[in-house]
Amino acid sequence: MAATMEAPRPQGRRQVLLAEDNEMTAQLVELMLRNSDHQLDVVLSGSDAIAAASEKHYDVVLMDYHLPDQTGLAAAREIRRQLREQTRIVAITSDLNSLAHDDTWDSVVDAVLPKPIGRPDLMAAIEQIRPLAGQLHDAHARADSNLEADLRPSVLLLPEGGYGDWLPRDVRAAGPNDEAPDIVVLTQTAAIRDLGDYLDPVRRLYTPVIDMTGMHGDMADISVGMVSADALCDAIAGARKILKSVTATRTGKFDPTRLEDALLLSLFARDRPLTPAFDADCPDALRFPRDALTGPLRPVAERLADAGLVERTFFDRIHTCPNCHSSRLNVREECLRCRSPHLDKMTVGHHFSCSHHMFEGVSALGAEVVCLKCSQATGRANDENDTLGTIIHCHSCSHEAGSSAVGYRCLDCAVHHDSEEVSFRDWHSYRLSARGHSAVTSGTFSLASGAELEDDVVGFVHALLTEHCRMNAGLAPFTVLRLTLEGVEVLQRDHGLRACRQTVTLFERALRETLRPDHQTLRKGDCYYVLLANSTVAEVEAGLPYLMQRTTGHLQLDPGARVEICSPGDFAALSAEVLTV
Repeated sequence: MAATMEAPRPQGRRQVLLAEDNEMTAQLVELMLRNSDHQLDVVLSGSDAIAAASEKHYDVVLMDYHLPDQTGLAAAREIRRQLREQTRIVAITSDLNSLAHDDTWDSVVDAVLPKPIGRPDLMAAIEQIRPLAGQLHDAHARADSNLEADLRPSVLLLPEGGYGDWLPRDVRAAGPNDEAPDIVVLTQTAAIRDLGDYLDPVRRLYTPVIDMTGMHGDMADISVGMVSADALCDAIAGARKILKSVTATRTGKFDPTRLEDALLLSLFARDRPLTPAFDADCPDALRFPRDALTGPLRPVAERLADAGLVERTFFDRIHTCPNCHSSRLNVREECLRCRSPHLDKMTVGHHFSCSHHMFEGVSALGAEVVCLKCSQATGRANDENDTLGTIIHCHSCSHEAGSSAVGYRCLDCAVHHDSEEVSFRDWHSYRLSARGHSAVTSGTFSLASGAELEDDVVGFVHALLTEHCRMNAGLAPFTVLRLTLEGVEVLQRDHGLRACRQTVTLFERALRETLRPDHQTLRKGDCYYVLLANSTVAEVEAGLPYLMQRTTGHLQLDPGARVEICSPGDFAALSAEVLTV
């Protein structure tokens, strides 16, 4: 069969052929690859796969085992005969037993993917291409990503010139021709100010920094606190572990000019959360490590959190000055009338004999209190005198009241503010989420709108397929709830956008708190899909009143929640509905 073959694509972008007659599986694979650089073509039969592979070069062929006209192995065998070793063929099937009974399968296909297909397995199957003759670009790319294979990391000692003879043999001192050092070692306290001469703000975020002075705290990855050859060697060994993770994942869509990408790399390589620290010298009162080197990281982390790539954990609530936005505020009790902080708390007494209210201690005679009305000495607490409570006395205006106000004086601009005027800002620590981990390992960093929804859809459909396979194997039933908020438009029209959003947020929070951790949830617009594993339709119907009470019973405004129960018989229609992004 004559054919004009296209030249193989360079590493990074793959030409992928999928031979699959199941529309849902094909849609799922297409969705998984939508935000990648890979190009996907889909055919429905083995003969179509053979024809497509003979007319166009494909780096990977994903071949379903059961096809309408022939088995996937037969089609793969013909493709292998035509193309020999030029194409990687991956069998995909839920019938592993049938595949195992064919003794020739391991000589025809390079790998097997069981259904339902997960995104990490799919990406690994596509991107693990054997180097072909003449593809030097691939070999160089792999060599560049393997730091320990042939390259010695460059180490910059600041200030330059000292301790170079202490470096281990498997590293080299950064020279004047190096674009940027791989590791930075600070041997003097003031040396951190010189980092800007060697690293741009993005590189400062993920480049390992060793502090040999012990003075830079969380700005450094490794703090030694002493300068010696052994300490330097041990610190460099620890920094190389971080560097290895950074180098291995700095591929795909990584943008070396974006702080978002650099922060993801940093969280992945260091495997610890980004946590703020209190700093009295900072107007915000809190800062993140390396803020002084890279600029404020909080807005960057918030954008990643909004995209679902990192997870927020509440750290503290800090009040800010409305005038200059500083958080260095003096908080004090103030007089309700004149706002003076010159206050005293006084105890109110009551003399039964003459019905006079007085302040204990205003006119004291020894250990007793003298009534200011009748001048009779009374005990502090007896039949003649009881204690009623306390009042706040202002020494500036002599105002007396049962309570005081809270006021703020900004230490930076000296402007006074009442408590009602002062806003606050919640600070969080940030940890790489499962989606962020997948983005780093696959090299598909993206904050594009819609990308997070597609990831959620892929995860939900994969869980749905898994439960369907388990049910078909007789292991456990499953049910899906579809909750639709039909009153959102009316809510927004009658009560405004802010009230509408708050109501939907409270509904969603209550829904997730009511469900078990193993219940998979997907939100698409005003519709929520909930996969209830190990649950029958009858069990779900019995629990619906409790679910609706927990999710809507506490709401002041009605979002118009309508719930439908989808049985396993609705599986095909439901999957097609969910896959429509």
